[in-house]
Amino acid sequence: MVTVSDSALSKREWKTRLSQRQSPQFLTKLVGDLREAMGDYFVTDNTMTWAREAHVSARFASAVGASLVWIGDRPDLGVQMSDSVDRFYEVTEVIEPGRRRNDEYREDRVRRSVGENVLRTYQPDNVSSTRSALQKAADKKAKKIGNYGADGCGLVIYLNTDLMVFDEVADELEANLPGDTEVAGIVFNDVWLLWSDRLYHVWSGGNAVPLSPKLDV
Repeated sequence: MVTVSDSALSKREWKTRLSQRQSPQFLTKLVGDLREAMGDYFVTDNTMTWAREAHVSARFASAVGASLVWIGDRPDLGVQMSDSVDRFYEVTEVIEPGRRRNDEYREDRVRRSVGENVLRTYQPDNVSSTRSALQKAADKKAKKIGNYGADGCGLVIYLNTDLMVFDEVADELEANLPGDTEVAGIVFNDVWLLWSDRLYHVWSGGNAVPLSPKLDV
């Protein structure tokens, strides 16, 4: 496995490749190659946010049927649909408060090595804390809407949580998605939320969208 210092020499080259207009399928392959090269650092390295955003971007672009996709800066993501119009999105990730990626991955490696299950259990307050984190992320992005140009952009939220595996928890969280993201929904062109294998179109043109998630994203 490469180290952070070794891989830093090629980060600019990787980012350049990811920022080129390409099909969602090709971006997915590039992200897979990068993840294989980086190992756990792909997820745990704080300087690799752009790589994780590329992962989300590839999944999003594939799900919405984009012809081309690329990553950028302010906004993070660009897609071209079949109408040949470029659309731009900010990408942000939401995880449960208190989670530590490095600790989790280190613990998971040890547990897998001895054949243990790595699925974590969640307490009832995880739902409220996750909703609070989602609300804060939406509010934070909404306050920066002026950074994204006169035409604005959309927002893609990656909800990185295992709560989907608990049906009653998933139902509660899903039902509150419009309210928990409203502050972003009224200022961004549209708001999408990627959660587990589902993609929700939550807001469009300042209006809440009836929830009908795309599955197996």
